[in-house]
Amino acid sequence: FLLGSLKLGAPLGAVVGPLSAKTLHIFGRACFVANAKLGPAKLGDAPVYLYVTYVLTAYGGGVLCPLLLGKSPKPLESDTILVLSFIAFILFTRLGFKAIYNFLPVHLIGLVLENSFKGGLIATFFTAAKSSLGTMLGPLIVGTVAGCGGAVIWGPSGWGKDGCPKPIWSSLMAALFFALSTDPSYTALLPISVPQLTTDDATVMMVLAFTADALKGKFMRPAPSKSKTL
Repeated sequence: FLLGSLKLGAPLGAVVGPLSAKTLHIFGRACFVANAKLGPAKLGDAPVYLYVTYVLTAYGGGVLCPLLLGKSPKPLESDTILVLSFIAFILFTRLGFKAIYNFLPVHLIGLVLENSFKGGLIATFFTAAKSSLGTMLGPLIVGTVAGCGGAVIWGPSGWGKDGCPKPIWSSLMAALFFALSTDPSYTALLPISVPQLTTDDATVMMVLAFTADALKGKFMRPAPSKSKTL
């Protein structure tokens, strides 16, 4: 994730700041959610409302987790988030960027950036919660919400009907993995020893797992079930 630092042109650079790995991850998340949720047909006559709900969906973890920890939502503290999400909003609703984004090489880059954002967010808020809450379950809950805040805000359709929705389940497993692999206070509860990783290494492992799961879902479709005829 060490991509160095490049300068954006003015006036955008004055608002967004240097082009860093973090900036690319934020834009990756914006494009990932825009690709899933936006398009010219969905713009309608309420673009402001659509943009606000889009930001809440894309950065729900950055909204809810700071509130759980008694702080301000990240989109209100970062011009970068709002500016880059607005650029993605225009690209996908006005300029037909969806076709380019779903071109395989571009889509693969988008998946890596999206999952880098997700893994980094889980690690960041789990660590912040562990230092401020002083509990065992609290950081796991905050870490889980960090990875699936949009699903928590809007309530996935499968909740309570088809079991735990995948975004929440995968975020919970990632937060649990991060806890067990980086914090000895969690591994002390287990009857076996668990090798400890640095936070950076554990974050990379989460990113790889999220990306592999996304690729599996994209390229390995389940076989259609055979229906019996009477």
